[in-house]
Amino acid sequence: MNRRATDLLRIIAVCCIVFNHTVWRLYSQIGTAAQTEFAFWLGVFNQAGKASVLFFLFLSGLAFGGHPMNADFRARDFYRNRVLRILPPYLLACLLAYGLNLYKAGQSFAGLMHFDGLTFAAGLLTGAFMPHLYFVALLVYLYIVFPVLRRISFSPRRAVLLAVPWLSVYCLALTVRSGPVLCINQLIDVLENLFGEAGGTIQYSHAILHRFLESSAILRGWCNSFWPHTFLWLHYFTFGLCFFQYGIWAGHRTLRARAESGSGLAEKSSNSSFSVRALILLVLIPISTIGIWLDFYSASQAGISADHAGRIWRLSVAVNALVWIGWLLHFPIVGHGSKALRVLTRVSFSVYLFHMFILEASYGLGMSVRIPVVMISAWVLALILYGLTRLHPVFALLFGEGDHLSSARSSAS
Repeated sequence: MNRRATDLLRIIAVCCIVFNHTVWRLYSQIGTAAQTEFAFWLGVFNQAGKASVLFFLFLSGLAFGGHPMNADFRARDFYRNRVLRILPPYLLACLLAYGLNLYKAGQSFAGLMHFDGLTFAAGLLTGAFMPHLYFVALLVYLYIVFPVLRRISFSPRRAVLLAVPWLSVYCLALTVRSGPVLCINQLIDVLENLFGEAGGTIQYSHAILHRFLESSAILRGWCNSFWPHTFLWLHYFTFGLCFFQYGIWAGHRTLRARAESGSGLAEKSSNSSFSVRALILLVLIPISTIGIWLDFYSASQAGISADHAGRIWRLSVAVNALVWIGWLLHFPIVGHGSKALRVLTRVSFSVYLFHMFILEASYGLGMSVRIPVVMISAWVLALILYGLTRLHPVFALLFGEGDHLSSARSSAS
C-alpha cells in the first residue's frame, strides 16, 4: 500500500474522529423533536467519516504486519516499544480525565487529592474515564496478542471466520434493541410475577418472595450497570480484532510485494488487474457511503437514538471501510511519505488522546466556532508536545516518543 496514502488516511481519520466528538451534542438530537437542519447536515458529514476508527485499527495492523521487524521478530522488543509509545501518554490522559471527572462531580480540592486506586485501575483497563479512551485500551490488548496474530496466515476462509464473532454480537444487539440487558430484565419481570402470584397460595412464600426480590434487585442492578459495558466491549473487541488482523494480513502482503518487486512479471500481473478492480471499488465507495446514511437515518427514524444508530460497529460502516481499504490496497507500494506527513502521522496519537480536554474547555462556544477551534487547537497542542519531546528525554517518555528514544540508545550501543 502507498505510504503517502496510509499517512493521509490516518490524518484524515483522526480529523473525522475529532469532528465526531465535537458535534456529538447536536448530532445526538437527530431523530428527536430538538433536531435542527444544522444538526441534520452535521449528521451527514459525521456519518461520511464514521469508518475512521476502523481505518485506524486496520492501519495499526498494517504497520506491524508490514514492518521489517517481522524478518527477525522478538516479542520482548515489540512489547518494550509499544509500552514506551502508548502507556505513558495514556496514563497521563487517564489521570487528567480521572481528576476532571471528580471535579465535575463537585469534589472539593481535598476530594481531588483522595486517590481511589481500584477505581482508577478499572478505568485504566477499560478506558472508561472518557468516551474515547476505550480505543487506546483496545489497542493495548490487540498489541498484547499481536505476536500470536502475526503467525496466522491469510486464507479467505479465515477472513470470513474472523468476522463471525463480531457479526454474532451485532445480530444479538439487533434482535433485542437493548441487547441481553433487556432480555435479562424481562426474564426477571416474568419470575417476579410468578412469585407474586404464588405468594397468595403457598405458605411461607412471602419470605421466599422477599429473598427473591432482594436477589433479583441485585441482578437487575448488575445487568443495568455492568453488563451493558461488557456487551459494549464485546462489540469493540470483536470488530477491533477483525480489522486489526485484516491489517496484519495486508502488511504481510506488502512484505511479499516488496520481496517480489524485482520481478517484472509480478508488476505486470499486478498492473493488468489494477484498473478494473480499482474502478469497481471506486464506484462502490459512494454507494457504500450512501448505505451508511440510509442505515443511520432509517434507524434514527425508527426510534433508535442517534448515538446507537451511528455506532462504528454498524454493518454499513464496516462495508464502507472494507471498500475503502480494498481500493487503497490497489495503489502501488511507495517506501516513504514526506517528512511533514510522517510528523503529522506521528502526532495524530496525541491529537486523539488530548482533544477531549480541549473540547471540555470549549463548551461555552457556539458549534460553528467550536468545530474549528477544537480541531485546530488539538493539532497545535500535539505539535507543541512533539516539539517538547525533542528538548528533553523526560518529555519524550511522557508524550509517547519513548520508543524512538529507546531505539536511539540501542543504535548508539
